[in-house]
Amino acid sequence: MHNVRTTPAIAAIGIAATAPISPKSDGQLVEQLEHTLKGIATMRDSRFSGIGILVYRRGSLSDENHSDLRPSASCPEDISLGTKGCIEELLRISGSDNKLHDGFIFFDDTGRMTHVSQYFSPQIVKNLAINENFGGRFRAAQYGSLLRGVIAIGIVEHDGECFVFSNGITVRVQVP
Repeated sequence: MHNVRTTPAIAAIGIAATAPISPKSDGQLVEQLEHTLKGIATMRDSRFSGIGILVYRRGSLSDENHSDLRPSASCPEDISLGTKGCIEELLRISGSDNKLHDGFIFFDDTGRMTHVSQYFSPQIVKNLAINENFGGRFRAAQYGSLLRGVIAIGIVEHDGECFVFSNGITVRVQVP
């Protein structure tokens, strides 16, 4: 399956309307992730339950660390990390009244949403410093950021506190 955009008429004759979507740099993706986290934190309402967002390299993330919590649910199409539409969709999904609010949301290295409501359970890393002020989402993000293929993981806690995790390092994101 190629990440190529086509129109119905062009698809009928088998020609792609645009070139394949290329991966973005890690720096671009982390910047888009931080923008998304800040947008969620500032626009959240009382229904917001918190969210975890994982950004990964296509073809390199093992399915041994995650599984669908809602296998019958489909992932929204054409959601790009860092956009207003992305922030709005993530706020909708992360409402306590939405069946998809549990688990992590995955974006690939082109910035496209690929998975929703993922149970994410990376292997425990014994030598990482533990922050006892946070729970399972924080710890899964911290451990998961060490997995091969993971570029970064961002979380927004229910109170709006934001963090980005990369290679086991945790950075608090300042929200205006």
